[in-house]
Amino acid sequence: MQGMPWHKHYGALQLLLLAVATWGVTYARFTLGPLQEAVRISLGLTDNQIAWLQGPAVAIPMALGAIPLGLFVDRRRRAVLFVPFAILSVLGVTLASLTSSPYVIAATRGIAGLALAAILVAAYSMVADLYPPAARGRASTLVALGEIAGSPAAFALGGYLLACAPAQSVLPWQWALLRMSVPLLLVTLLMSLLREPARRGMNAEAASLHNVWQHLWQYRRVIGPLLLGRMTVWIADGAVLVWAAPLFSRNFHLSPDRVGALMGVSLFVSGVCGPLMGGMLADICERFGGPRLTMFALGAVALCSVPAALFAHVSSPITSCVMLTCFLTSGYLVGTAAISLATIVVPGELRGLYLAVTISVCALLFIGVAPLMVSLLAGALGGHDALGHALTAVAMGTSLLGFAVFTFASRYFPRSSARLELAGSTQ
Repeated sequence: MQGMPWHKHYGALQLLLLAVATWGVTYARFTLGPLQEAVRISLGLTDNQIAWLQGPAVAIPMALGAIPLGLFVDRRRRAVLFVPFAILSVLGVTLASLTSSPYVIAATRGIAGLALAAILVAAYSMVADLYPPAARGRASTLVALGEIAGSPAAFALGGYLLACAPAQSVLPWQWALLRMSVPLLLVTLLMSLLREPARRGMNAEAASLHNVWQHLWQYRRVIGPLLLGRMTVWIADGAVLVWAAPLFSRNFHLSPDRVGALMGVSLFVSGVCGPLMGGMLADICERFGGPRLTMFALGAVALCSVPAALFAHVSSPITSCVMLTCFLTSGYLVGTAAISLATIVVPGELRGLYLAVTISVCALLFIGVAPLMVSLLAGALGGHDALGHALTAVAMGTSLLGFAVFTFASRYFPRSSARLELAGSTQ
């Protein structure tokens, strides 16, 4: 059984299940997205209150739970986390559909955030034990595809169900949300098939809780830039994923099903193309230039995404959708390649903790700060009608910052993975 994880059929099945797991928790996190305008109007909420439901309500439990979960993942069986947190995802969506209290909805958003943290940390940690470094880019791609595909599925299904809600429904968004919980039941059943892979490259002494933070500090020159670079991408994508749908509705006066279709197409195309290109980019760079080339390439991608951030300022909804797709594709590409790079440059005994720190910090920015940043900036620029200007400013600014971080920090990364011990010992 110790050699079983390297059997291609076993690895492929487990990888597919990990992708299903990340799809499920991401889908659960975005179930409110296509319904948020209906929720806002029905409950009489402001944009800032919606931003809190979509942001801090998810981010705070996610951030608080991520690091304890990361320490657990580095030291215990990761497979045991999947079924309980899949069940929590189902319960959270179902409970949200049965209430009209913003406070209860906020609590269910917290459940979604905690489940998202647990599954993402465990899934990417398991990928690194299922596949060797030269194949981790492509392996991470499938898990990232699952993670990213959750949002377009939620937007497309949510928009469709909202448009199909019976006329006699008192609150159509509740009717739609309850039915959106059904796919999560299948995800929960499939999680029972996951098995724990054998761990590779573990340093027992470094893995002890007594030494873990000191050991993490030794890798600060590679961990710091990766974390900061990913933060810029998460802020940009977090702002766009929350406010792009309301932007389409307000700028082009589209119906909910049309907005859901445009967002679904954009998120599906970018969610497929971005991870595929990111995984291939990571493996190619690892083969020909090592981690340093990967970092430089990530900076180039971030710079190329800047023009697409102007999607809010075109007159055609189709053109805007195409530009939005290009922008999100760049973000997903960077995210996939960066997490693959992390599984190479961060040692096994720190991998779960690093992923947890990344999720904890970025959750506060991607989910907690980014939506509020846009709504507050829009208020400062003129209110309801300035949403497009605020969204563009945030997306362009963070993309430029990402370019600077990845490009400047590439000098601290070795040209070959064989030099990673040197990179960790020269701090």
